[in-house]
Amino acid sequence: MKILHKNLPRLVRLAADWKIKGNSIVLPQHYVPDGVVVGSDEYKIFLFYFCFLTPRSHSSVLIKKIDLLIKDGIKVERLFDELTLTSERHIPFFKRQIGWMKKCQESLGGIENISRFDSDYESVDEFIKSKSFPGWGPKLYSLYRMTLEELVSIKAPDDTFPVDVHTISMLSKFGIFKMEGHSRCIKTVSNYIRREISIFLKEKDLKAWEVHNPIWYLGSVCCAACTKDNLLCKIDFCSREHSNSNYWRGILKA
Repeated sequence: MKILHKNLPRLVRLAADWKIKGNSIVLPQHYVPDGVVVGSDEYKIFLFYFCFLTPRSHSSVLIKKIDLLIKDGIKVERLFDELTLTSERHIPFFKRQIGWMKKCQESLGGIENISRFDSDYESVDEFIKSKSFPGWGPKLYSLYRMTLEELVSIKAPDDTFPVDVHTISMLSKFGIFKMEGHSRCIKTVSNYIRREISIFLKEKDLKAWEVHNPIWYLGSVCCAACTKDNLLCKIDFCSREHSNSNYWRGILKA
């Protein structure tokens, strides 16, 4: 595997230019329920739930459900219990995560101790090695810490960078990441990319969200609607060889 650092600044610059030209980037993790103050412990509890529970492609469903619960007067710390009660009928795709979430709450010593989640670990790798929070891998923990840094200015560990199929697809399309016949295990590939891009971020004095957000948005929203006749992002050096679905079908393996 190889990351071509020299190509990465160009993608970051073009993605930023695309944003500057009036294209607003609103990501699922930017959502905040009415009445919740960004930066409060209540907000951290919400973000903890939201990052863990939402498969990103279904985030709009979860947001609608949360909005309804909040309007009904349900407090943020009770959201999980209420969602658990209704998950089988309304949100079956995260039912399997309920057991993990309960164990995570036990590891925190109660959800009111949420600040442990952004203070007890100096690196993403250290967090993963602790094995204290089942269901939380490097992508989810990076997403949580990156969003806190972006919206609350709580410094994220240096090796923070969420890597998912959209990120991998974009980096491959732009010739930044090359598989070169090595392991195609999604876990191995994702950790390699996360660590390599973290080095780039540190060298260039960039924050994870400054690079991740436009890349993820382009990969998730633009590439899904892009055709050869309608190049939405106007980035001329994209190979357009791989769709995101191809990665799940065989280029990468669980």
